[in-house]
Amino acid sequence: GFSLSPKTAFEKLCLTRFVNCVVVLAFTVKVVHINLKDVLKQLSEPPYVSYVPMVRTVTSRGKSHLQFDGTALIQGQHMVGELNSQETQGLVWLLGKERGGSIEVKDPNSGDTYVLEAGKESMKTHVTMRGSELYVDTTIRIPGTIAQSEHANPMDPKQLAAMETLFTREVYSTTNHTLASLQSRKVDALGIGLRVYRRDPKTWHRIEKHWGEIFSKGHFTLHITVQARHPGLIRTIYPHVG
Repeated sequence: GFSLSPKTAFEKLCLTRFVNCVVVLAFTVKVVHINLKDVLKQLSEPPYVSYVPMVRTVTSRGKSHLQFDGTALIQGQHMVGELNSQETQGLVWLLGKERGGSIEVKDPNSGDTYVLEAGKESMKTHVTMRGSELYVDTTIRIPGTIAQSEHANPMDPKQLAAMETLFTREVYSTTNHTLASLQSRKVDALGIGLRVYRRDPKTWHRIEKHWGEIFSKGHFTLHITVQARHPGLIRTIYPHVG
């Protein structure tokens, strides 16, 4: 894979057009949407970190095409790490940027597969500094429609609640994995440092040089809720014949 890191004015123009077109693929691929203007803005303000989609060339039957392949993490003028597709989906949720996608889970007991067509996410984050210790409390709510269920009676309230629990666990697991990845790299791609700066510039200037370390040791609490509010068309991808 390679990151979209422009070095010339022409490349910057191409990057802007390319990243903007990603929005039409929101439902089928895990991509965190951002345009060049926002990238440059993020790199010019605390915590001086941004992210861009990564692509790789795939050759099939003699033909090559581009495929989205995770997210590049940029700090200052350098790429300092990357997130895979799963971690990128976690980043989308942690940033509150989910606008419509799908969440697929498998029931560990029955082996049934369930798919949720996710709606627009709502996300709230509360940041507190206690001395040099960081505390972050994030609430994520994702509504959606059941797009696939292999259960005999998916409209049963108890079954619907069970599916919601599985979806919630999936989102919680993915966001926690992404958060752990960012903290291990000491890269604040969530913009927590900017929240600290806006709330208390004096505190930020005191801790700025050590922000990577503070972020990596931050205490994060996630509250995840996935709600299937309006069950839609229930279907099975692999129907039983007999």
